[in-house]
Amino acid sequence: MNQERRTKLEVLSGALSKIHGEVEAIMEDEKEAMENKPESLQDFSCADALQEAMDNIEQAQSSLEDASSA
Repeated sequence: MNQERRTKLEVLSGALSKIHGEVEAIMEDEKEAMENKPESLQDFSCADALQEAMDNIEQAQSSLEDASSA
């Protein structure tokens, strides 16, 4: 592999790490939002949608982690 392609891969790896960190921050914000909702509101369908979104974010985060490791 030549230096140009190696440099491009290093830049992309850095970008993936940054994205992973940002996704992690969003995930923490969502968890905090869910925990701070009154119990009476946690039973509604919006809570289900929020949980589904959090699950999707976790999956994306895992995929980014795998990509960064590779």
